[in-house]
Amino acid sequence: MITAAEHHLVEALQAEAHAAPPAGDLLRVVRARARQRSRRRVATGSAIAAVAVVASGAVVRLDRDDTLRVPQPYTSPEAPAPAPASPFEPGALPRLTFPVTPRWLPAGVHRTPRVSLADSGFEASYDDASRPRYMGVDIWSSDRDVSPTGPEAARRATTVNGHPATLTTFADTVALSWQTTPGSWRVVMAGNSWGEESVVRRVAESLAEEPLEVHVPLELGLMPRDAAPAQWSTDGSVILVPRDKHEAWKAGDGDVPGVVLIAARRARADLTGRGEEVTVTGHRGWLMRQGNARYTLVLVLTDQMCLVIDTPAWSRQDVLRFAEATRYTGGLLPQEG
Repeated sequence: MITAAEHHLVEALQAEAHAAPPAGDLLRVVRARARQRSRRRVATGSAIAAVAVVASGAVVRLDRDDTLRVPQPYTSPEAPAPAPASPFEPGALPRLTFPVTPRWLPAGVHRTPRVSLADSGFEASYDDASRPRYMGVDIWSSDRDVSPTGPEAARRATTVNGHPATLTTFADTVALSWQTTPGSWRVVMAGNSWGEESVVRRVAESLAEEPLEVHVPLELGLMPRDAAPAQWSTDGSVILVPRDKHEAWKAGDGDVPGVVLIAARRARADLTGRGEEVTVTGHRGWLMRQGNARYTLVLVLTDQMCLVIDTPAWSRQDVLRFAEATRYTGGLLPQEG
């Protein structure tokens, strides 16, 4: 025999039966809720007729005495603690380009430039083909005029392809600079055997606004999360900065958190032998914790080349994991200095 309370509940459920969702949809809802909750045990007994009504994660029970129990928020005692967020995401260096391409270069300079992005903007250096790092023709794309300055720099007005320009002569270097659009400058500099107005003018007039794809000899299997290159060079270096910190980095506003430096270096005695000795990608190295909690890892690639990785205050394991996913693919760099 059922009680009056149970009889009223049955009548109410029968009256609302026509509005119930289709069985297929109900199954979907039940499965969705089942994925969000751990299994819930419901006590049963001959003396109690109970109906569970789920609303916003709370359980309300109606018992024989017609009283409502206070809703209790559901929490799973078995829920695992959240795993710490990884500082990495799968990825690689993005495609890097130099914004212009020269259609003419003088004889005697390398046809493949050393290219870099630094605080002064993009630079493509077409060095003396017979002497590495010896100036031939440099092309700049910047947000300002980067021509030589100082009391010994002689400047005069001229034009380039219809744009007002400035010709600057400094020792054996000649520079031709002009503004293409507000905030965008081009500068062509030539030195040593090529330090002549005729050279810089012909190179400047040949520039095509076509991106020149650049190869930085570094392969990254992991990227710091939400970071992108803020500085790089085809000599095998890159500085990765959080995207929301690029302006601060460019402005030089003190220590910017989250910065990662990777650089290929000529081997020197002062680079090795300090810190914990480790082996990464089969290479002997040293891992050192800095006073600001950053890490510096130096790997000996060959008798003449090292790879230096400077990281934020990651865990030791994360530093080594990042290094395992990093490769230098270039050759022997010229002597520094």
